This record gives sequence, structure tokens and C-alpha cells, in this order.
Amino acid sequence: INSFGLDHDPDLFAFIKNKGSNGMLNYAASRYREQNELDHSLTLYKLLIDRNYDISLIDGSLYKLGFQLGQTDKKLNPGSKWRELVKVYTNDNKKLKRLRKGYKKGFKSK
Repeated sequence: INSFGLDHDPDLFAFIKNKGSNGMLNYAASRYREQNELDHSLTLYKLLIDRNYDISLIDGSLYKLGFQLGQTDKKLNPGSKWRELVKVYTNDNKKLKRLRKGYKKGFKSK
């Protein structure tokens, strides 16, 4: 690509999001969560839900992600209500109830 004078900046997240199988999305979402890239992780989990992926396979991961998001938001917005902040992530999607429960626990923890 460089021989034609083009710059190619590979974007791994975009590739996974656009071309990844469900298994790849699940794995990548977990890896992003472990690396504390929570926005990427949430995006991939939402994509899995949109693809009608079996929720029972990602319930624990959604809970952990919610817990981490809750802890992070508590540090940034200590005086806020967790119910208002979690709506940004869930958009009242019933399939994200485990994320909501984890968020509540993480927000209320010390």
C-alpha cells in the first residue's frame, strides 16, 4: 500500500465491528473490557444483542462491564444518581438488565 503513496492506518476495532463473527465479537468485547476500553466493549456487546446472540452467554460479562462503568462514573460524578447515568448506556433496553445491575453495584461500591 505504501508503494502507491497511500497511508493505511489499520483500525482493529472497526474491522472487528464490521467483519467479525459473533464469537470474535464476544472475545474482543471481553478483551476490551479487560483492557479498560469500556466504550469499545459496550459497543460490541450491543452489536451482539442486535444480532440476537444468546444473552445467557454474555450475562456475566455484561455484569462485569456494568460494574466497571459504575465505578468509573462514580469517580467522575460522585453526586449523581446512578439511575440517570445508566440510561446513557442502556437506553432502557430490557436485554441489558445485567449491565444495569452491575452498574448499580459498581456505582454504590466504595
